[in-house]
Amino acid sequence: MTEIIRADHLTKTYRLGMLGRRQVQALNDFSLSVAEAEVFGLIGPNGAGKSTAIKILLNLIQPTHGSAALFGIDVKDKRARIDVGFVPENPAPQEHLTAEEYVELQAVLAGRTSADARRLASEALDAVELGALRRVSIRRYSKGMTQRTMLAGAIVARPRLLILDEPTSGLDPVGRRLVRDLILKQRKAGVTILFCTHIISDVEALCDRVALLAKGQVVRLGTIVDIVKSEDSIVEIICEGVTQDVAMAQVADLKGSVEPSAHLMLVRLPEEQLQVAIRRLQDAGAKIRRIQPHRFGLEDAFMSVVQSVGDTVGGVLQ
Repeated sequence: MTEIIRADHLTKTYRLGMLGRRQVQALNDFSLSVAEAEVFGLIGPNGAGKSTAIKILLNLIQPTHGSAALFGIDVKDKRARIDVGFVPENPAPQEHLTAEEYVELQAVLAGRTSADARRLASEALDAVELGALRRVSIRRYSKGMTQRTMLAGAIVARPRLLILDEPTSGLDPVGRRLVRDLILKQRKAGVTILFCTHIISDVEALCDRVALLAKGQVVRLGTIVDIVKSEDSIVEIICEGVTQDVAMAQVADLKGSVEPSAHLMLVRLPEEQLQVAIRRLQDAGAKIRRIQPHRFGLEDAFMSVVQSVGDTVGGVLQ
């Protein structure tokens, strides 16, 4: 399949302090390949390097090492961005404009004629259900409406690639559903989408493949099924008759966790530790009510990475 996005061994190091003696590594050997008409998700904790990777792909910042290309063209070449639509994480459109004026401007900047820009802007605003409010000043919009206006501006010129950084941020459930449906329609039309978000349910509903970032590195990559399957087998023991502290004392060294649930305790641990945990809990006075496999989801994989590497950026280099 045609490769739309390629990142090869990207590293980005920021210098901090007045003399630049401290360094923070935001990306560390980041590599990625996204195929045509694929919805690809980037997820990870705050400071994992997601926004830095997007900025490099859009040539907004330069990598310290490595290279990147869109449509087979180096991102430093402006031709690489002709067919790209972008929604930033914190949109700041010209608020004195109406939504119609803003979206028409995006079409003109993309090379469309004035007549085409008016027609395309009308279609894009209808697609995000802002057609009836197209002549209202953006300053009067809610955060969610502003986000939808930015999305209309991103799709107005019918790009081949959409890069969306937290596109459902600030949207209510109806707005999120609208954006999700729009993304699926864009994929059906052959558009490639790079989708960065913290909303795991959106990733599970939309993405063909996912890259999970931590400390500037891709720690897991593949389909959601592949990522979830990569987890170890975990079982849950539901018991009563012991406090959370007592239960935790029995399973802490078995890589177990304990969560209270009403008058019960939910003990979660690797399957190979099951028999040891049952014996210890019963010796401590627990009554076992149920044992069941834990069904992993993408959120579990996400939390596993957060817990294993922490919620910090790549680290300060001396």
